[in-house]
Amino acid sequence: MNSEQLKNKSPELYNAIFKAGITEGAKVERERVESWLDYADTNLDEVKQGIACGNDLKKDVDDFYAEIDSKIKSIEQSN
Repeated sequence: MNSEQLKNKSPELYNAIFKAGITEGAKVERERVESWLDYADTNLDEVKQGIACGNDLKKDVDDFYAEIDSKIKSIEQSN
């Protein structure tokens, strides 16, 4: 059965599945954007670009920015 057949045979089930997909997609996108926004103070232009391009924040990039944030905080605390 394809999606059109499901929609015609069981519109309530189709709509429930469709709405669940929208909800899950919104959650995934919110998490993606929030992961980028954690580093807005470090490099806002790159963060904006990453969000706009739809890029996921890769682990190595995340680690890189975490290290930079740590160094910045260490410098700020020593001053």
